Amino acid sequence: MAKLSRGKIRQPLSATARFNQWLNAWRQPQRRQLQTTVWVRSRRRQRAPWVRFLWGMIFWSSLLSGSVLSISSIWLGFQSLVTPQSSSLLAWFLPYAPADLGQEQPQTLADIEAEVEAAGLSLGPLQSLQSEHHGTEDWLLPVLAQRRSCSSQCQAISELRLYRQVPHDDERYILRDRIAVSGPPEAFVLTPLVGTILEAPGTPRPLPLVDVSQLPNGQDQQLWLTLHGTWQRSNQRIRYGQLLRYDPKHARLALLTDWTSPADRLPQWRQLDGIDQPELLIDQRVGLEPKFLAYRINPQTAAFSLRPLQPISLLDPVFEKTDEVAGYEQALLLARAGLWSAAQQTLTTLKQSLGQAWSLEAEAQLALVELHAQVTQAQANQTWGSGAQQILAYLVDGRWDVALALLEEAPQVQKSILNLLAADPGRLWQRISAVLQVNPREQSVQVWGLLLLTAQQDSEAALAWLARQSNAEAAEEQYQAIMENQSQPIAALASATTPDTADDNVAAITSTTLGPVIGSPAPIAMVDASQWYRPPQLAAMPTEIPQWFQVSISAIQVDGVWQRGADSSGNLSSAELWQALGLSQNRNLQLFIPGAAGLVSADRLIVQGLQRQGGRLWLLASGFPAMAEQGSLLVTSPNVLNQFTITQPFSLAELSQTQPQPAEQIRNQLQQRFGLAPEVHLAAAPDSSDALSDSPAAMPVPEFPMAFLDVTGDGVVETIVHLDGTHLFASEDNSDNQLNPISTVILSSRGSVLFSDLQAPYHLVATTQIDNNGAIALIVDKQGTYQLWQWSPSRQRFQAL
Repeated sequence: MAKLSRGKIRQPLSATARFNQWLNAWRQPQRRQLQTTVWVRSRRRQRAPWVRFLWGMIFWSSLLSGSVLSISSIWLGFQSLVTPQSSSLLAWFLPYAPADLGQEQPQTLADIEAEVEAAGLSLGPLQSLQSEHHGTEDWLLPVLAQRRSCSSQCQAISELRLYRQVPHDDERYILRDRIAVSGPPEAFVLTPLVGTILEAPGTPRPLPLVDVSQLPNGQDQQLWLTLHGTWQRSNQRIRYGQLLRYDPKHARLALLTDWTSPADRLPQWRQLDGIDQPELLIDQRVGLEPKFLAYRINPQTAAFSLRPLQPISLLDPVFEKTDEVAGYEQALLLARAGLWSAAQQTLTTLKQSLGQAWSLEAEAQLALVELHAQVTQAQANQTWGSGAQQILAYLVDGRWDVALALLEEAPQVQKSILNLLAADPGRLWQRISAVLQVNPREQSVQVWGLLLLTAQQDSEAALAWLARQSNAEAAEEQYQAIMENQSQPIAALASATTPDTADDNVAAITSTTLGPVIGSPAPIAMVDASQWYRPPQLAAMPTEIPQWFQVSISAIQVDGVWQRGADSSGNLSSAELWQALGLSQNRNLQLFIPGAAGLVSADRLIVQGLQRQGGRLWLLASGFPAMAEQGSLLVTSPNVLNQFTITQPFSLAELSQTQPQPAEQIRNQLQQRFGLAPEVHLAAAPDSSDALSDSPAAMPVPEFPMAFLDVTGDGVVETIVHLDGTHLFASEDNSDNQLNPISTVILSSRGSVLFSDLQAPYHLVATTQIDNNGAIALIVDKQGTYQLWQWSPSRQRFQAL
């Protein structure tokens, strides 16, 4: 047998060994490649430091801008969801988009009206706002809300909306802006009167704004408007409001500031400094004290500046204190104290000396001072009805020497002057202190300081004050002489100063006593002095009178009884008649002009003469031209007229809750007598229920304001009802009713009508008291002529004299 050779027997590899063998075989080429491959890295290029800073600024700015934009977008989206009516803020970011993003769909006027009425409101008149510069036209729409428990201005503006017409569509409008409206507080409105005729300020309650007017300002690219209303008590009437600006480019509205005018005037534009655009003036004069607030338009640094008006201030000087501008701060001190003429003279002299160094701000201050000085100078140059008023006008203008000389020449008015000084709220004392601060040795001013302190305190306090002044001896001597004359009997002084002429022999006056007068003035252009009686003791007939008025006397009191003005003076001569009418003591007449809510006290007239012609009595009076353009005018003696307003009024609805039978009786009387529609102004009594629906107290009754007053003087209370003359009658054809806007019906306790102007060609405008028993006389406007109506016991009704 062949011999077998011995060799190694190969054992089979396990799975793990085979994997390790494969892995090592795969790694061998990778190791060889790594050993042969060399990576070469070039040196990094360094950037300049400013490049790294710039890229850093770009990065962080982008990050910050993106964060702000994201937050703003989220916040605006949230605001549009929570308060979709807040359009004004969104309009800053989207000036050309509809202001109200919640109502960006165009609407017709009918749609707008339906939406407003659904909210219990109503629409006011639509006004067009046009801008020739921007070629735009927008529409301003006031939204009105009904005020509760009111007798006047019951429809107040609660919101202003600005619409723009859809292009090529005359019927649909897009809402561009809307602002909520709330009137200024009463305390702000009455601020100019506090310390003068009011002792305490008003309440914080907002007063209603009932009208909106445009204030055109020439070529100004922005349009100016004002919301306004009126506050009235007795004869004092204040107009107040808020100033707005309209931006036609972005269709925006902005409320700027509140304003108040005791002179009852809207703000107006007036060129003061003669440079660029005019200034906005607000007239706040009270009595003889002028006060004007003036605002300049700021340069337009933005499309819609938040501060477009800058007040002209007399507090901050525009020049630093140097020898070159000596007297400038003294002039501002005098102006702030009310000595406008003296301040004007000082500033004018300084302007001439400075030449080109005179600034625009100083020119604005000078213009404002000149405006005040024109008023005080005109008042001082005017002929007043009494010597005391003439002296007071001189003092307001700072004519100390002239006023003192007149006081020494007419000692009979010294008592009246002391009474006026005692009532001074501080304005005269402020003038005295300012003058003595500038010129401590002004003797006449020291004398007036003595008189004022004597009137308000006593002579000891006055002399103690004088002891601290310069040049005290001369002033004290003059003061003592005046006080000695004042202590003499007034009758002796009057007889000593009355001229002894045959024409003015007042001793022959009969026992007839003539009281107040009521008349109608008519403007006249020319006056023939020879046709009018004028007492010789008065100066010659003035020639520089702004406006003459010929007053026809329609009623006059004779021995306490009102009579017709036709020759009620008996056989008195002109001199006796002048004396009997009290014109020797007071030549003032009160002028009233017609207003929306009745007669409005305008200003005073001064009687310059009288005449009797054709059995009638005429007075010649002087006044101001603006008064001649107000339609039917009325003049009365001072303190005669009572505005016919209902204080603490009730309505028939309120009366029905406490006294249902009288309320229903009054309602039936009005309906039966005047044909009033039973559904007019109906309002169900509050808290009514179905169980009480048949009771008289729950019956709907008209909301007519009422008052209860004894107007006949017989001790029995009458009912006075004010009726709105619009839509009162059941008949649709009211063309023959001749309704007055606000009519008055006076009902007796038995239900009979004592007076009514509801369907009559006359209108009750005011009343005047006849005697101390409470009886009144009615002043009625009959087609532009004022008549006096009295109660006739025999006829049981009011009738004309």
